[in-house]
Amino acid sequence: MELEDSLFPLLREVNIGIDAYEVFQDAEWALLIGAKPRGPGIERADLLDINGQIFAEQGKALNAVASPNVKVMVVGNPCNTNALICLKNAPKIPAKNFHALTRLDENRAKCQLALKAGVFYDKVSNVTIWGNHSTTQVPDFLNAKIDGMPVKEVIKDDKWLEHEFTEKVQKRGGALIQKWGRSSAASTAVSIVDAIKSLVTPTPEGDWFSSGVSSAFLIAANLNSGNLFLSCLGEGGEKWLSHHFTMYTAGLHKWKSLWYSRRHSFQHAMQIKGRW
Repeated sequence: MELEDSLFPLLREVNIGIDAYEVFQDAEWALLIGAKPRGPGIERADLLDINGQIFAEQGKALNAVASPNVKVMVVGNPCNTNALICLKNAPKIPAKNFHALTRLDENRAKCQLALKAGVFYDKVSNVTIWGNHSTTQVPDFLNAKIDGMPVKEVIKDDKWLEHEFTEKVQKRGGALIQKWGRSSAASTAVSIVDAIKSLVTPTPEGDWFSSGVSSAFLIAANLNSGNLFLSCLGEGGEKWLSHHFTMYTAGLHKWKSLWYSRRHSFQHAMQIKGRW
């Protein structure tokens, strides 16, 4: 009813169903939102056993009946691992078509940088979120810009950037749960819209956006140097913009740690009773 009342200009019809093989028939976009939500004291990884089964089944259904070039945005947590589970169960669909929602973290990072700099959020650009949608993520301020200037030239407070800013972004979801007793809703919905818009429209020149994509298509990293090579996203996910990134030392160590921990987590998840 709220979808109908919102008068969205592109919404023509609402169909409700419980059979994934019916609702995904010929789908060109799939927004996978339904999952057991986080509550107080629950980390995203704690949801893996239940939600992993959900996304395995949805992957199989998409593989069977959706458009061969369907684009998939996974929102249900832990979204990065769920996206990979879904991908592994949909071998007919190109791996680059699967995305885990990182835009919420990007928006949170932009908000904190804007507040600290005393500017409106639209002045903040080139923000990157490395890693998982969790407290292990690394929000990248070093390559971000405020009104076209490097963040460190505007916010001359390395301690705040490396610690308070990073931790605020990492723990923002938990702070909301602690305050309200539930996961974010409105800001998540906005970030989904932002993410889809970025994937289907041209990216502003010189800017980029973050999305969780299979590492085979997104990142090739030299972990022994301070540089990461990233294929940035733009224009429907069909074009990958090359850019060299420099990461501060502490951030690089965090990124290396989460890379290995996420790999181990997924390997463990795929072995649980062989169910996925």
